[in-house]
Amino acid sequence: MKFKYESQPCGRCGGTGHYSFNQVSGTTCFKCNGSGKQLTRAGGAASKKVTAMLDELWNTTVATILPGDMVWFNVSQQFLGTRMRWAKVARVEPSGAVVSYVENGVEVKVDYLNIIVTYKGKESGAGYGPSMTIRRWKEVPAETLNKIRKMKGVIVEAE
Repeated sequence: MKFKYESQPCGRCGGTGHYSFNQVSGTTCFKCNGSGKQLTRAGGAASKKVTAMLDELWNTTVATILPGDMVWFNVSQQFLGTRMRWAKVARVEPSGAVVSYVENGVEVKVDYLNIIVTYKGKESGAGYGPSMTIRRWKEVPAETLNKIRKMKGVIVEAE
């Protein structure tokens, strides 16, 4: 299932994805992030509503993640790159890192966990505190899908 939102050509770059040159990002338009498109009012409102509905369905704590789960994960192998994709959890293991903080005058120590995923045959991993939130894939119930389909500004496509 894929959700697309009503969009229009970017008002800054005219739909080209390029604007004025700078040394860091070349000519990439910052308003549309180089896509050449921006959401309409209806598309933006629908995007926020759908995201909230899916967050409620998919968000869970890291401590509940098990091998075999599908999680929304940064599979980029580049230092500052971000490529979020659904990836399968290969294993969850202690990272060896302990983070401490003070809450109500008491020191709290938290053992971080490494979540290692596989995506297109390659492994990637990251450390998380057990109470941190992560997205775990669940089928979207028919009732929720029907609500989304009826929203103005959203297009539901089968993959």
